Amino acid sequence: MYDDEVFEEEDWAVMFDAMGLMPRRYDARADIVPLAAIERHLAGQRARVIAQVRALPPYAQAMAALRARA
Repeated sequence: MYDDEVFEEEDWAVMFDAMGLMPRRYDARADIVPLAAIERHLAGQRARVIAQVRALPPYAQAMAALRARA
């Protein structure tokens, strides 16, 4: 939204959704992006999240590392 904004556009959408704020009417600009492009984008996001989760250490190992630092 703004160059020095802490949130990205998607962050605002997620925050508004979490607060139960919904648009009052349909926005025709939503039809500009082809469905296939949206599906590719979401599939890419899903793949990145899965890869990041798989790269995490097991819970017990992560907790042991945190306790060792304390």
